[in-house]
Amino acid sequence: MSGDTTRAIADAEVALLPGLRIVRTDSSGAFRIFGVRPGIYTVRVRRVGFEVFTQDLEVTAGKAPALINASMVVNAQLLAEVVVSGQRLIFPARLSEPYSRVARGRGAFFTRELIDSLQPLDVSSLLMRLPGLRVRDRSIDVGRCTNHGAGAGGPGNLHVFVDGVRRTNYNSSLGVAAWEALREIVISSVQMVEVHTSINTIPPEYSPDACAVILVWSK
Repeated sequence: MSGDTTRAIADAEVALLPGLRIVRTDSSGAFRIFGVRPGIYTVRVRRVGFEVFTQDLEVTAGKAPALINASMVVNAQLLAEVVVSGQRLIFPARLSEPYSRVARGRGAFFTRELIDSLQPLDVSSLLMRLPGLRVRDRSIDVGRCTNHGAGAGGPGNLHVFVDGVRRTNYNSSLGVAAWEALREIVISSVQMVEVHTSINTIPPEYSPDACAVILVWSK
């Protein structure tokens, strides 16, 4: 495969029609298509910056492989303008790891900007917006990850962390359940809330004995 300057054209798309078998040319401009049954075909070659090349081809059983010596004509093309825009997030340096999880999209997140737009009364009413998470007066249920009060949990609890410190405790009758921990948080002091309802997305440092976690980060 060569252009009108006789140089080899690499990475051109070569299609055998009908059947739409597609290969690409190598660095020397060559290509091979194996296992073609006898018949009449059309070879179509495309490459950005060149006119499309087509040529009919007859493949006959028992004869030498069919050869094509294609020459492509340069065709300058005006591509549409692409505009890339983004929004710069400003947050405290200590929250670099939580915001990196936002960028990776592993979990559900309420940033301060989103919290301001939603204007929830408290963290519990904010969490009510998440599908699959049921917030009641004295319980928070995430699928099978359910707790109704202190001392009612066990291995695989819903835990609440504030600035990396666990606020839930299910090991005694004087412990704190998730709904109780959230009730103590003032929504105006919150910078971001993370919710991880799958053990596959829970950050490792928060995963021991947790089936789901709510991570609250203050301003």
